[in-house]
Amino acid sequence: FPTLQSIVLHEVETEVAQVRNSATEALLWLKRGLKFLKEFLSEINKGMKD
Repeated sequence: FPTLQSIVLHEVETEVAQVRNSATEALLWLKRGLKFLKEFLSEINKGMKD
């Protein structure tokens, strides 16, 4: 697959996007983890400025 979006579209078309351990689910957890890391690092940075 050339893009992450093409993986998700393929999984939606083949009705496996909501199956446990699908690439779609993995991408959702990756997004959540990256958002958490962003907030965590922002709070550390904010604390260093004080």
